[in-house]
Amino acid sequence: MFSYPDGKVVRLHATCDAIWQRSGSGCRTRGDLEAMPVEFAHAVFRELATAARSLAREIFRLRSQELREIVLPKLRGSVFHVTTRPRYRGIVRERAILNNKDGRFPFLFGQSANSWGRKRGYVCLFDLRTATDEQVEFGLDRLYFLDPAPDVGNPLFLLLDASFHAELIPWTAGTSQEMRIPQVECWYPGDVELTKIRKVIDVRVKRPPLDPYTRALQQVRRRPTI
Repeated sequence: MFSYPDGKVVRLHATCDAIWQRSGSGCRTRGDLEAMPVEFAHAVFRELATAARSLAREIFRLRSQELREIVLPKLRGSVFHVTTRPRYRGIVRERAILNNKDGRFPFLFGQSANSWGRKRGYVCLFDLRTATDEQVEFGLDRLYFLDPAPDVGNPLFLLLDASFHAELIPWTAGTSQEMRIPQVECWYPGDVELTKIRKVIDVRVKRPPLDPYTRALQQVRRRPTI
């Protein structure tokens, strides 16, 4: 018998599933938790303690013209979700990247309104594991994921742990009638708990001062809509 650590039971079942995934076991009830081996209980506690703190981050401070040279190579070979600093705070608070099927969150990309994956309750991810230079450039032309919303906040990239790549839905599952990015997009079925994220790349972009017209335009864009 053991007690819960400081009430940190956020997404506990998901944490248990993530830890026991390779063993083919799982836990669903309080009884399951109390019957766990001591070693596994300690593993759960460690995961929860990690979840209670900020994720490990790799921080870059650079100019916008350096994104391709410095950040893009860090993303090659990975599957990741891109967000902005204000949205990242929400992800940390929820302990997961939540799907946006019901449209309750504002779209980071305008095209997301017609996203094949979003409409089905999936989390949209960029997949650069095997993408060629030409395919990456095509993806950047479609959606500039290196700095998607400079007027909202700096970009953060949440890299999915490779042990969960087998669960991904490839871009070929989508249809041309709905939004998808060939070769460089994939989806995760449902929410992505932060226990499945191996690293966050936190980019602080040094931007030139805004002219009065652009600053006023940004303020209008940030006003809540009805």
